[in-house]
Amino acid sequence: SAAGSVDTMIGQLRAIFRDRGKGSEWLDSFGIGNPAASPQVKSHLKAVKLEQKKALVVKKQATPLMFDKILPLSRLLSYKIATAGVSPSKYLCLRDRAFFKIAAFAGDRANDLGLAQTSEIQCVPDKQGLVQGYLFNHTVGKTLRGDNVRSFWVWKCHNPDICPVLELQTYVSVAKSLGVHLCDGYLFRPLCPSR
Repeated sequence: SAAGSVDTMIGQLRAIFRDRGKGSEWLDSFGIGNPAASPQVKSHLKAVKLEQKKALVVKKQATPLMFDKILPLSRLLSYKIATAGVSPSKYLCLRDRAFFKIAAFAGDRANDLGLAQTSEIQCVPDKQGLVQGYLFNHTVGKTLRGDNVRSFWVWKCHNPDICPVLELQTYVSVAKSLGVHLCDGYLFRPLCPSR
């Protein structure tokens, strides 16, 4: 997304952490404080700006999908899933609900997430063996080619209505019961081969 969108998102994250008692600054020597104010985050923003400048990209502000939009969208898709019966539209709504929740938590480009292969995803169990998160390893995307890999984590969230981990588990199990096996290929696959 545009550097301005990334900057806005970082500002919103700083405010969220500040409101939860993390302060306004990151204390690198102690590893405490507001993580959105860390040097790594500032370095990432600088790298995004530099990448866009070198690529001669016309800046376009993206509208980030924020958490206040996820819950109503999830409820709408849940209603459509409940009323669809066993049909292609049930799978599509289930797929889209999982996609949007993961995209909101991952902060990943929608195009890159849409190209995620099931072989690129690893389950991260907790000490009891329950799934606490997933690691996505992208090898292809808008800016990735060849051997380059871009990884991101998606962790369980305290709110089960928007939790991307629970949603991914639901998506995989219900898709399997509908006859859509996600063992290989695209995770968020279309119904027709031509996409």
